[in-house]
Amino acid sequence: MKGMRKRNIAIVVLFMIGMILAAAAIFGTHEIGRQKSKQWNEQFSITGNQWNLIKNYKSQYMGDSSNIVGLFYHLPLGSEKMTYQIDSEAFVFEIDYEQGLAQVGIHNHNISKEKNYNEKKDRKRGENEAYQSMIYNSVIAFSLIDNLQGIRYRFKDHCFFVTRERVMQSGQFVLPIQEEESAGDLKKNILGQKDIKKLFTTLFQDE
Repeated sequence: MKGMRKRNIAIVVLFMIGMILAAAAIFGTHEIGRQKSKQWNEQFSITGNQWNLIKNYKSQYMGDSSNIVGLFYHLPLGSEKMTYQIDSEAFVFEIDYEQGLAQVGIHNHNISKEKNYNEKKDRKRGENEAYQSMIYNSVIAFSLIDNLQGIRYRFKDHCFFVTRERVMQSGQFVLPIQEEESAGDLKKNILGQKDIKKLFTTLFQDE
């Protein structure tokens, strides 16, 4: 009887240890998943966009569709619903977004989740976020894809076109961006602009 009791106690102890280990494993997996999710969400912002996740998309040719699509998928606005087209004759990459300009900026930067969010009031902020993202994405894309000459961004309510030549002639940016430090300087330049729309209009043609 005594031996049976000890055995039951041992089983209970082992069961409890097993439950503790299982709970720890579940929590650990959840925490790793949460951290990865946070890192992925930050990748879609200019400040959080990581050079080491985009530098490997360096290519001489834009015709490698999986490569250039993969690049834009890892850049700001990459979380938005969109389709892509490649104009191989003009060396132009085209992106079609399902939503309007302001909605894309608001959604991609989680503005709508903020406590004091007001759709009408924050519309301009959403547009500015989109302007910043398009400038950043274009400079990075022209830096990493050697023969890319133009990018067209189509939204539900706007269409913008930018060329490599116009970016280089603006005197605002040094191409190509080849290292993390230069990518950091690019971020500071864009985020430090007092009037982002003014810079945007010097670079992009409104179609």
